[in-house]
Amino acid sequence: MPGMDRIHNGLQAVKVQNEWWLGNHEIHRCTVEEPYPHGDQFIGYFTYAMIPEYTGQRIRIKESGLYPPQDGQIVKGEFSTPCSD
Repeated sequence: MPGMDRIHNGLQAVKVQNEWWLGNHEIHRCTVEEPYPHGDQFIGYFTYAMIPEYTGQRIRIKESGLYPPQDGQIVKGEFSTPCSD
């Protein structure tokens, strides 16, 4: 997404990314598949129906996120380039 990096390192960066996402998108629907283990990390799959503030047009996207937990907290998020339809 414009204005946001694909990889977020550190708990504070993950929180900032989440706040940015919620503040810049009007989310109409979100589904999240259960997490899939990947070594010492996990992958989450998301599907959104939303209106990004920067376009004003309703879209649907599918996105995956790779999360390596540390001491029981998510400290990094790495996101795929979303596919929209």
